[in-house]
Amino acid sequence: MCEEFGSICRAVWNTGLDQRRQYRRRGGWMNYVAQAAELADAKRDHSWLKAAPSHVLQQTLKDLDRACREHGTFKVRWRSKARWVPSLAFPCRESHHRGTSWPQVGSREAAQAGVGHL
Repeated sequence: MCEEFGSICRAVWNTGLDQRRQYRRRGGWMNYVAQAAELADAKRDHSWLKAAPSHVLQQTLKDLDRACREHGTFKVRWRSKARWVPSLAFPCRESHHRGTSWPQVGSREAAQAGVGHL
C-alpha cells in the first residue's frame, strides 16, 4: 500500500514539474494553489489517483512548490523510479494529535524510530 502511494506521489511530482516547466517556457507561472485545484479535478477523472489520500498528494505538491521556489523550476529533478526511494509524508496538525509528531516514512528519522524504509 505505501509503495503504491509512493508511486502515485512520484507521478504527481513529475506531472506537476512538467506542468510548471511548460508554464515557465511560455512566460507564465504555476503555483501550489492552482496545481492543488487541478489535482482535485484530476482525482475525479482518474481512478488511480483516488488510491492515495488527498492530503498526501497535496503535501507532494507543497514539497514541489517549495523546491521550485528555492532552486528554480528547471533545476528541480524528476523523480525517477530507478534512483528515487519512495517516501511520503502524512501531514497532520499537532493540535489535532496532542503534540504527537510522526517522522516522514522513508526518512532517516523514521529508520531510527524503527519505522524503516519502504
